[in-house]
This record gives sequence, C-alpha cells and structure tokens, in this order.
Amino acid sequence: MDNTNYSSLSEKPFWGINEQGNTWTHLVGAVFALSSIWMVWPAASKSWQMAFGVIFFIVGMFLMFLSSTLYHWVKPGMAKDVLRRLDHISIYVMIACSYTPICVGVIGGWIGWLVFGFQWAAVIGGVFYKIFAFGKYPKLSLAIYLTMGWSILLIAPEVYTKLNVLEFIVLLSEGVFYSAGTYFFAHDSKRFFHPIWHVFVLLGAMAHWTLVLLLLIK
Repeated sequence: MDNTNYSSLSEKPFWGINEQGNTWTHLVGAVFALSSIWMVWPAASKSWQMAFGVIFFIVGMFLMFLSSTLYHWVKPGMAKDVLRRLDHISIYVMIACSYTPICVGVIGGWIGWLVFGFQWAAVIGGVFYKIFAFGKYPKLSLAIYLTMGWSILLIAPEVYTKLNVLEFIVLLSEGVFYSAGTYFFAHDSKRFFHPIWHVFVLLGAMAHWTLVLLLLIK
C-alpha cells in the first residue's frame, strides 16, 4: 500500500531504491503465500470450516502481496494508478481473509459468523470508497484498516477461550506488527520508510501464518 504522489517522488534520488525495496519485500510475501497452499490438506482433515478459512487466508495473503509487488514494480502511468487502487483494496481483503480461519474455523457459531459478516461488509465498503473517493480522506482509510484489524477485541473473551496462551500471544503480536508499521506508512515520504512498512506487513502476515499453523497442529 502507498499513499504518496509518485509524479513528484519519481524525481527524488531515493525513489528508485525505495521502489526496489517495496517490490522485493512483497515479492517474498507472494511466493511464501503461494507455497503455503499445502496447509489446505491438514485443514480439511479437521473440518470444512477450517479448510474454508485457510483457503481464504492463503488467497488473501497472495493477492495482497502480488498486487503490492506489481504496483511497485511498474513505472508511473495509468497502469500504476489502477494497480494502486487494487493494492489498497487488497489490504481490506487480506484483513477479512485473516479473520476467516478464526471466525469460521475456531470460534464458529453466530458470533463467529457475525464477525465474518462484519469484516466482509467492511471490504465491500472499502472497495466502494477506493473506487469512488480514492485519494480523499487518507486518514479515514488508515482508520478503517485499524478498525477492521482490531475489531477482534470485541470478541476477545471468545477468542481467548478458544486459543491457548501461545496462540493468543502470536495473535497479539500480529496486531502489534501491523499497528507499529502504520507509523512508517503515515510518514512514507521519508527515505526507506515505505520499505520498512512493507517489512512490518510481512512480519504481521508471517505471525498470522504461524497462528494458523499452530491451530492446524493442535
């Protein structure tokens, strides 16, 4: 994800280095996501709900990293403008996809499906926002990401009863990685801040992957 004006940044000497860092960090994430397809089989052996959730998570992670990689790889122009919107939208999708294994595969019941519905309603709202009001109210966009990400606190008691201590710590670490990274995202006009943001996103995704793995081997 990026909130900078590339028509002006492309004139800065560090812009090319930044974009190389942005591209390679999330290319690693895309390859890692694609290589995680094996997780569907052990998930299917547990339940269709867990398999459903794991498929969503892997697809969401792959789409987010792929769209980000392509966006930062291409040069400024019409294609980059389109990919920029897809890059932003894919973050909404990734957050909702990350919730899916927890809501559907672990919590279940009406509470799990209610949160699942909330997340995907937020995705639909985010898609309309990025299509019709792209570039406006950038702080609102960041607020939506954080609200979606931390809405799990609303069902913290249910989550805590379903996860053991290690799993809960890993889940919290994911939120910390993403939230800490937003500082660099909010100031990404500074040198190397956007690649650093990408590293935090990668760490957050890895933390959630670790949580899913722990759930599969439990």
